[in-house]
Amino acid sequence: MTGSDILENGKGVKVTGMVPSTAVFSGLFPTDDITRSELAFTASGTAAQRGLNLMGNPYPSAIQWDNGDWSRNNLDYAVYVWHGYKYLVWNGITGSLKNGIIPSMQGFFVRSNAPGGSITIPANSRLHDNQPFYKESESESNVLIMKLEHVSGNGIADEAFVNIRSSSTTGYDGTTDAWKIFGPDAYPQLFTLSSNQDPLAINTQPDFSSIPVEFRVGEPGSYRITFDQTRSEEHTSELQSRQVSSY
Repeated sequence: MTGSDILENGKGVKVTGMVPSTAVFSGLFPTDDITRSELAFTASGTAAQRGLNLMGNPYPSAIQWDNGDWSRNNLDYAVYVWHGYKYLVWNGITGSLKNGIIPSMQGFFVRSNAPGGSITIPANSRLHDNQPFYKESESESNVLIMKLEHVSGNGIADEAFVNIRSSSTTGYDGTTDAWKIFGPDAYPQLFTLSSNQDPLAINTQPDFSSIPVEFRVGEPGSYRITFDQTRSEEHTSELQSRQVSSY
């Protein structure tokens, strides 16, 4: 892009640079709904990355994924936000993207599940919020949060979520689940598997049956998996903390 190019409302742009810099934009911020149509989709490639489209919050305020008159056609419901070394996710109930809030000018990914996908970002999704560019999710009922981190406590961690809904299925469901989109290999990665062996960041299940949990680490050492606050008291006795070693 050049300095005279026009940014399209709602379209995400990746910005890279070797030194700090300041970008100056001219023009009016939009105040109406923003629609992007004919989102990219391909039936080939890795399932978790198939159909991903980079969007952008076009407003000078935060927007909330579950607030307002969003229109989503041929799209899975979950939203994904890049956070330095991992993706934050939200499915409308739980996840690492706090309350589904997308800060002003923040990029985010949506996932098409068929050709012809479209999304409308409604102006009434805007809200006043001081959430910085991307941490923790709010307490929800029937949610198990798992965290994988190095025992040295260097602050680098990954999370996976299991959400119990009686109406859900054991396989991948685009309306409630979120794929695990992997970050760089050097960082810890934690995920669960659906009944179809799909790697999921948010796995919605009808009950707490046997749910496989897998992890990857890029550096040798000792790692800890903690199970944080199962929200349903009937499952509290199942919580435990364990330490694992990579090799």
